[in-house]
Amino acid sequence: MAKFMAVGYSFADVVAMTTGRAATAIGRQDEIGAIAVGREADITVLDVVRGDFTFVDTTKASFSGQHGIVPVHTVRGGELIPPGWGPHPWGWLPAAESGAAR
Repeated sequence: MAKFMAVGYSFADVVAMTTGRAATAIGRQDEIGAIAVGREADITVLDVVRGDFTFVDTTKASFSGQHGIVPVHTVRGGELIPPGWGPHPWGWLPAAESGAAR
């Protein structure tokens, strides 16, 4: 999601692209991708943080961005699932933001 923000999409656009629009693309918009009466509520609370983030595209080229997206809480099937992993050994934030040594 933060990769798309790094190339110019807004956070609102990125959320729409990864929820409702993604569900529509696979023909499951009546089952997933939105909170609605009668559906199981799968919800993630996200925090958008500023920092110096490096991303890698599909051609293995690196590019930078100023925002990261960190999961705070996830509820799936009524169960709270704490975030317990990230792209770095210390979690989600870049080394400079997390206090980890580079």
